[in-house]
Amino acid sequence: MSDTRVYSGRPAAVDLQAKMVLEHLPVLVWVVDAEGCLLHVEGKALALFGGSEATWVGQSAASLFSGDEAKQQGINRALEGVSGSEISQIQGRWIETHYSPLYDANGDIEGVSGLTIDVSDRHDFARQLENVAKGVSAQTGDSFFRSLTFHLAQALDVDIAFVGRLSEDGTRVTTCAVCSQGELADNFTYELANTPCENLLDQGVCSYADDVHLQFSRDRELAEQGIRGYVGAPLLDASGKVLGILVVLSRQPLTDVARVENLLTIFSSRAAAELQRERDDSQLMVLSQVVEQGPMSIVITNAEGCIEYVNPEFCRRMGYSLTEVLGLTPRVIKSEHTPAEHFRQLWSTIKSGRVWRGLMINRARDGREVVENQVIAPIRGEDGEISHFVAIKEDLSQLHHSEANLRRINGMMALLSSCNKALVRSQSEGELLERVMGLIARQGEYEMVWLGRLEPAALKPMALAGDAGQRLAPVFLQPEIFDLSCRARDASSTLVLQADESLDVPLALSQQQILSAIVLPVSGSSLQVDACLWICSRNENAFDPQLRTLMEELAEDLAFGMVMQRTRLALKESEAQFRSLAEDSMVGIYMIQDGQFVYANPEMHRVFGYQPGEIVGQRSVRDLVSPEDRERVEFNLSQRVKGEVHSIHYDFIGERKDGARVWVDVYGARTEHEGKASVVGTLLDVTERRSTEDRLQLMDRAISAAGDGIAIMDVTDPGFPLVYANPAFETITGYSFAELQGKNAFRLLFNDANSTSLDRIQAAVAEGEGTTLEVGGYHQNGSLFWAELSVAPVTNSAGIINHYIAVVSDISERKSYEQQLENLSNYDQLTGLANKALMRDRLSQALIQAQRRGQVVALMMVDLDRFRLLTQSVGMVVSDQVLKRIGQRLEGVTRKGDTVARLESDNYAVVLSDLTSLDDVAPKAYELMEAVSRIMDLDTLSVNLTCSIGIAVYPQDGQDAQSLLRNAEAALFKAMEEKNSFRFYTSTLNATAHQRLSLEAELSRACTRNEFELFYQPKVLLADSRVFGVEALIRWRHPERGLVSPAEFIPVAEDSGMISQIGAWALEEACNAMVRINRNCGTSLSVAVNLSARQFNDNQLCQRIERVLQTSGLEPSLLELELTESMLMHEPEQALQVLAQIKALGGTVALDDFGTGYSSLAYLKRFPIDTLKIDRSFIRDIAEDSQDRAITRAVIALAETLELKVVAEGIETEFQREFLLREGCYSMQGFLFSRPLPEPELLALLAAHSPDEAP
Repeated sequence: MSDTRVYSGRPAAVDLQAKMVLEHLPVLVWVVDAEGCLLHVEGKALALFGGSEATWVGQSAASLFSGDEAKQQGINRALEGVSGSEISQIQGRWIETHYSPLYDANGDIEGVSGLTIDVSDRHDFARQLENVAKGVSAQTGDSFFRSLTFHLAQALDVDIAFVGRLSEDGTRVTTCAVCSQGELADNFTYELANTPCENLLDQGVCSYADDVHLQFSRDRELAEQGIRGYVGAPLLDASGKVLGILVVLSRQPLTDVARVENLLTIFSSRAAAELQRERDDSQLMVLSQVVEQGPMSIVITNAEGCIEYVNPEFCRRMGYSLTEVLGLTPRVIKSEHTPAEHFRQLWSTIKSGRVWRGLMINRARDGREVVENQVIAPIRGEDGEISHFVAIKEDLSQLHHSEANLRRINGMMALLSSCNKALVRSQSEGELLERVMGLIARQGEYEMVWLGRLEPAALKPMALAGDAGQRLAPVFLQPEIFDLSCRARDASSTLVLQADESLDVPLALSQQQILSAIVLPVSGSSLQVDACLWICSRNENAFDPQLRTLMEELAEDLAFGMVMQRTRLALKESEAQFRSLAEDSMVGIYMIQDGQFVYANPEMHRVFGYQPGEIVGQRSVRDLVSPEDRERVEFNLSQRVKGEVHSIHYDFIGERKDGARVWVDVYGARTEHEGKASVVGTLLDVTERRSTEDRLQLMDRAISAAGDGIAIMDVTDPGFPLVYANPAFETITGYSFAELQGKNAFRLLFNDANSTSLDRIQAAVAEGEGTTLEVGGYHQNGSLFWAELSVAPVTNSAGIINHYIAVVSDISERKSYEQQLENLSNYDQLTGLANKALMRDRLSQALIQAQRRGQVVALMMVDLDRFRLLTQSVGMVVSDQVLKRIGQRLEGVTRKGDTVARLESDNYAVVLSDLTSLDDVAPKAYELMEAVSRIMDLDTLSVNLTCSIGIAVYPQDGQDAQSLLRNAEAALFKAMEEKNSFRFYTSTLNATAHQRLSLEAELSRACTRNEFELFYQPKVLLADSRVFGVEALIRWRHPERGLVSPAEFIPVAEDSGMISQIGAWALEEACNAMVRINRNCGTSLSVAVNLSARQFNDNQLCQRIERVLQTSGLEPSLLELELTESMLMHEPEQALQVLAQIKALGGTVALDDFGTGYSSLAYLKRFPIDTLKIDRSFIRDIAEDSQDRAITRAVIALAETLELKVVAEGIETEFQREFLLREGCYSMQGFLFSRPLPEPELLALLAAHSPDEAP
């Protein structure tokens, strides 16, 4: 270890590496000394070699590189001062190692600095690039595309690769080659819209590493093929235009998108070049066929006029081969017939960049003269300079077969040349006609040249020339001349009138020594030039076919000139009209150049609030645009100036001179003005429209958000199709707008539910009126809904009704509530039978019908016998079941038209209508009684009831419903006295019924007038002969009748419900009186108060007791509440809770009338009862009845067993007293000790007896 040198710092090479590089890039920096010992090792690539830095420092470099000979050689060369590098593999990874010598301060080599880089990714990419390049290097055309897609799919391990050509309109791609799953597949065409490939056209290379099928969900092919990864590159030509695309697709996520993008970018250029080459080849092939096979002779020269190409037709026509004329000028075929001035004019024209057209007589190799009509045009190179000229020549030699023809043709050529000059130099149509017509007459040596405009019935002279012009002019007004002119015009062909033709010269002309004439149509449809040119000659057969052709060309030139003159005139007029329109236009018109306005019409000034002249040259575009839109407007402007787009239409917010904002709609297109790029366009103030649109959008949002359904129908269509429905309408009906659109929504929704309502709607529409109604409709799910439907007409701008609007409010809940209210108001909620109100209505209807038909109606009032006792015994739940069953039985024995009603509690009514005789009534009463009396099996017991029925019959017992009700009730009271019977009404029965009704009314008044009093019966404890408490008993002191017995008014109070009010008063009065009595007498007597069943079932009972105790000040233990067995057994669990609450208040509970009901001992032991009271019914006959004695003993024994107090009531004899004492009952009350006393008498009684004296 003494020889090991410690490396205390990084060498210079290492110092140049940032620590972040070493930590995050796959590199390894290492240093060895002259003996090859590692002094420093650092970098992320150390993971390839294993171990840590500490592991390798001090070890040999050979051990780090596993004895790699190349590594050792590199280290040795570096120790000799030679830097170097090499690439090798380790653990399947490619690494590149660089070696540099390290020098000490003296310049001597002390070690080697090394840098090892993991270049596997770069190597893999290079290998992939090489593989693809090798595969396509020797290929072109379709074979190149097939090879490219195949090798790309292999190199990138993707599922699909393809190259596609873009259609001319840029909407579709047709593939050139497709590789799928490693095999070449059939080509296909697809639309670009909604595909990732669409983005390639304007975004360049696009890639999606994963879930591309989710991002482009409308591209069904991606989803069906299961494509997840996507990379595409556009194929561009030299100008940047997209020719096609190169795409790879993967069914797995792409892990190295950058590598795929790079590879596609590299080969996209070659693929684009192939597509461009194909396109160029195709175009060249077409051009080549035209040039090589066409009938025209074609010559191409360079800019100096030396021939570089002639086509086969030239060689055939002129007798020269291509090789013979290459490098020569066209003078090789020049003839003496073409003057030098002609060539100078030709050369001047084409050198200036213009096209030259004309006739020329050339000479072929064999000496033949060839007359050619030719067009010579310049060709410009990429620098814009003329690089070549091309001449296209038509052979007209056949027209010049003789020397005379050649001279004439030369003359005509000179004429055509002169006419062409006249066409150019003339400033008006009149000047043009004067020059051209004069040239024709003079140079052609013709007697007369005449031009007339064809009108519906005659020729109108336009111009004439020639020596005989004035003399012959009247002839051209004759019908024969007009007919021949129309014939030439209609046939669009020339007429030759001379001896060797089928047509002769008109007589009127021949008489003037005209022997030949030619009629040429002069027409130009674009500006309605419709005329005929007549040329007349004194020579026979003056117009041969060759001359005719030249004349036709001259007529065409004349027509062209006339069109041009008229076009110029129209342009001038149009310019004047445009300026007038622009100045008066309600649309702003502008021109912008270099960001400044060079034209702005008055409307532009008005829109932006400027005075005339304040915009042009004074304001830039920025000045008229709001700050937030300036960048967008300037960008759009620059796009057009640069030529990136030709025109654009958009809107922006403008800024007026006064700072106000204005919305404008602008259209602009690129143009040239004075040689500079400009933008011209229109501008429209749309501030009011935008405001209107905002209001309409607000209205649309409001309608969409409305809670009521809104729909619009087109009434111009007989089917009234729906054209709009808001979301609420869809919610109410269950139908989407798409399902209803175009259909008659009313007929679909409301027809089956309520056809009458539909008729009303249709009638309103037919009358052009609105209406509102409630209508039932069917929801999409088939359920019925109710709606308030309002329909109203909508008129168009002309006031004609073209639509109807319907507002639908869902009132289903209201209808349901109304139905519930109707049920509540007309039907008994327990039994579902008609209630008293509905029964009275049906009774009245039955009486009206019976009166009309002379029939009998019977009203039967049914009351269940002893039902109150049943309720007390079995509770309300079972009683309710009985009431339902009774209702069902009564309905079962009545007819469909009869009415069964439950009036209250256990009272029913039956209305029998359509009876023909009184004899039908009694049998029906027997049926009702038999139905009620059948044994009723319930869940836990069997019930056997009877009923009492009172009957009143129309017409003898009453003429109206009120009378029959009153009389049937009177009969019922009589039947109730006997039980299980029915009674017909007699007049004497009304007295009893009236008495009961009067008692109920007087009892109600007694409650408000405080006519009740409490009497108190002492309770005595015989063990010490003292009064220990009292029972409060209510009495009614009637103002006329005196004291009314409780047995008379308590049943009425219970039936009427007044018992709750009376009981509450009795509880409060008893507590207050007991406080007074105890205070006056110095006693602590308790008071027992009886609770009714209604009081006990009141949820507020305990709160009322607590409040009474607090307000009265009575000690809670001195209040005893007496309950009956039936009250507890009605709802035992609920009763248990109430008793627990009473006990919690401190009060005590006594069970009154024990043994008279059906109480369960199982419940009895659970109830928190303090006292059992032996009912007076067992005490009354105790001396004679052994059963009563046995029951009494049992009650006393039960109380003792349950540790309850026992009190016997109704003690009236000494025998009863002695018996109870012997059996162990020491607390008693009854007339033997004291009758019930009012408060003053009770005070006197208590004062008269000392505590040790018995009363």
